[in-house]
Amino acid sequence: MALPIRKKREAIFQILYSHNFLEVDKEVFMPFLMDELKTTKKNVFLIFEYFSNLLKNLQFIDSNIEKHSTSYDFTRISKVELSILRLAVNEVLFDALPIKIAVSEALRLTKKFANAQSITYINAVLDSIYKDEYRTK
Repeated sequence: MALPIRKKREAIFQILYSHNFLEVDKEVFMPFLMDELKTTKKNVFLIFEYFSNLLKNLQFIDSNIEKHSTSYDFTRISKVELSILRLAVNEVLFDALPIKIAVSEALRLTKKFANAQSITYINAVLDSIYKDEYRTK
């Protein structure tokens, strides 16, 4: 049975967040996620595959976030906000997810895992990236 995309996105976000503090070991996380998500090993493997692909793009993603973050220096962005931004930017630039969906999902994650003040910041950064990305095409 396929994992709902929102559950998948939340799991990827949580792995990304964890990656800020420690090296994510798939063998350690896999049983935990299978139990937590009540899903199959195949679904968790797909989550880790997505995470691995995102890490390959991380330098480019971070440079975009840094370029468009006018409110905070990149090093001062909270780890929760940074993880949400990384996921959303990856979805827009590499998965071709429509920007409205990516922003909506990023704001949903922000409401669930961050705070109300973060919503404006996340929205502004993603809007700036979108305008820059599509203005140059």
